[in-house]
Amino acid sequence: MNNTIHLGQPWLDELLPDGLPVPSSTIISGPGGSGKPLIGAIILAAWLRSGGSALVFLINSDRTYVEKLLAMYGLSPLEFRFKIMYIYFDPQIESTVKVEPDLLRANILKPDVLREAIETGRMLLDSSKKNIILYGSALNILFFSRTWGEKIFAEWEKVLFDEKEFSSTLSVSTSAFREKIEQLEELADNLMYTRMAESTTMHFQIARVRGAHFESQEVKVPFTEETLKALKAETDRFRRKIIPTVSKI
Repeated sequence: MNNTIHLGQPWLDELLPDGLPVPSSTIISGPGGSGKPLIGAIILAAWLRSGGSALVFLINSDRTYVEKLLAMYGLSPLEFRFKIMYIYFDPQIESTVKVEPDLLRANILKPDVLREAIETGRMLLDSSKKNIILYGSALNILFFSRTWGEKIFAEWEKVLFDEKEFSSTLSVSTSAFREKIEQLEELADNLMYTRMAESTTMHFQIARVRGAHFESQEVKVPFTEETLKALKAETDRFRRKIIPTVSKI
């Protein structure tokens, strides 16, 4: 990987003229339904185009949703089939199970299973840690667990910010666990915010990028109302299912 990657979207490259530093950790923060995965997918697409591989955590979506996001930025699933390992969050199993050549199911509420899933995925990708990005949305959902919420939060802190063996891009919602989200925001190398105005216009702002120049003004993001509503409906459908399940564990 290069020392920086350019993200390939003119409006975003204007804000990050030097590119996004790698390796680094990025947190995309904002209220629920404010389009955070759309920004995360831009970074994921740029990473893959630069020759990297990815462990994609499916916490609040399925792989089809991620593939739709990548397709918006011109990436075909077949083109990067062996560069992405999907890790589907399954709270009903005990450990990590390989389902398909590029799909694992894992109960990543448990810290040891999170570690197991990451290492299994890395080995299957046959890639070095420095060449892999950890990508996911709706990390907050894991914190709803009464048994594992605090423990898995601490484990993610270790993986992302203490050990720093991987680059990462994760989105978190400010609509729940505000104190925990503020901790993640403070620790991340790069911090970005999204918000919605009147449910139809998405706004984006970069608060911090360590090691590279950036523009801090808030901008309107050029996504259509139809795109924003369709993607929100899909994630809402998953969230209504998964949060009640996790809250009982």
